[in-house]
Amino acid sequence: MSLISYVSLAEMQQQWITGNDSAAAEFVMIDYARRATGKVNLITRQCFSPRIDTINYTATLKGRHISNKHNRLYLRDKLVELTSVILADNTELVIDTDVSVRPKSGVPASMLQMLAASTSSWLDTGGNDPYEGIKVKGVWCWRERYVDEGWQTTNDAVADAEGISNTVTSITVADVEGISYLGGTPRFSMGQMIKVGSEYMAVVGVNVGDKKLTVIRGIRGSTAAEHDVEAPILVFVPEYPIIRATQLIAAYDYQRRGVTTRAKFDGIRTVSGVEVPEEVAAILKGYIVKEIK
Repeated sequence: MSLISYVSLAEMQQQWITGNDSAAAEFVMIDYARRATGKVNLITRQCFSPRIDTINYTATLKGRHISNKHNRLYLRDKLVELTSVILADNTELVIDTDVSVRPKSGVPASMLQMLAASTSSWLDTGGNDPYEGIKVKGVWCWRERYVDEGWQTTNDAVADAEGISNTVTSITVADVEGISYLGGTPRFSMGQMIKVGSEYMAVVGVNVGDKKLTVIRGIRGSTAAEHDVEAPILVFVPEYPIIRATQLIAAYDYQRRGVTTRAKFDGIRTVSGVEVPEEVAAILKGYIVKEIK
């Protein structure tokens, strides 16, 4: 089951009324949201929240990931931020001099283009083992306009007087229920993925009275670090269709427990072995990609 969710508890509660607002019911709801997130990933073979990772590719023409004619490397996952590329011969390429992402118009990259100025090739091994010899490091996820819209300000910051260490699991903020980035409330909710500095965290609990967030530190390939008081807190916002699809899957699965009164569905389909509402199938159709081997 996914550690993070594409919808927060507050966004789940907007989708249906359960008639039970107890803390236990809230944890059940967010559990269904996480399960729905995993189903979205399974159906699309993609991930829609950022992950810092290095993905290895084999430096041969076997498979479909290298085009020797166009000097391209086709990526298995969508890439929103390229950090480094190291070839099998241990050459580190210079970004935007030797190699560049494609496309470059705010759409997640699906390939890397070796540029004309480069003297390297994707097939260079220097006598080393070509198997998984190409190492591509970056931030991976499907999020259009990632730089401009992916991370939104919460208008809040670390409020602990001494800042926070790299081990604490709670963060004091100015106002848990304050105005959110969309102008509504609450500002913070279980299920959110937040960022302080370069560290990603999962919000797994909120305490309105104490103005505290309970978090899991250093998730999605990031590293837990110390943060000063007043360090800004950002929240990750997936694309709206993904939020909607996750809400609907969670609502549908939750409805089958017989405890919701709002969720209504016009039809059900099976996609990639997963039973989902018709609207979800229509939403995710445009996100499903063929696996590149």
